[in-house]
Amino acid sequence: LLRRQSTPQDTELSRRLDIMSSAVRRLVQLFERWLQGGRLHHLEKDLHIESLRVDQWLHHLLQAHPLYRATHRVVLVVTPAPEGAPQSWAVLADESLLEIAVLNLLDNACKYAELGTEVRIELRREAAQVGIAVIDQGPGICPDQQKRIFGDYVRLQPEGPVHGIGLGLAFVQRIAAVLNGSVKLDSSLGQGSTFSLWLPAFSAKNPS
Repeated sequence: LLRRQSTPQDTELSRRLDIMSSAVRRLVQLFERWLQGGRLHHLEKDLHIESLRVDQWLHHLLQAHPLYRATHRVVLVVTPAPEGAPQSWAVLADESLLEIAVLNLLDNACKYAELGTEVRIELRREAAQVGIAVIDQGPGICPDQQKRIFGDYVRLQPEGPVHGIGLGLAFVQRIAAVLNGSVKLDSSLGQGSTFSLWLPAFSAKNPS
């Protein structure tokens, strides 16, 4: 309402409104993290593990969250499955937990990478696992900090311009453990970061 009532000449009012808007967005993000924590606790007690074609699922997830594509070039890379093997990208996972994990990785990538840069989501396959790799062009993380990045309330630059409470990656690691998977980090200073969430692959011969 204040914006609508202001005039282009009210530069000081416009500046204050920008500060207020930024603070409100930050508060919303904080509440979202806390809500995710409660939701995660509830979902862990009522797991629903099923076969999920993660290639198709990721495509729909990105369509449902266009905000990331509005600020970065989000690219989904899926290697075509071998002929006669449509289940190559099928995983065993709880869809609700997987959504929390992937969105946290995507959110992190977009927060730390410059606007307009590419954020790449890549599917990988190793033996009996399928990996979802989120690759950014951000500042990277030095080796001594990589060991603590998945801890609760850890922020490498708490006074920096990126807001948050340091729970996103802790949630990802917790979800990976619940889903019998793992999360790995590959990063170098100035070279960006790759966070890979590895999940058990679904096999028709061994669905469990």
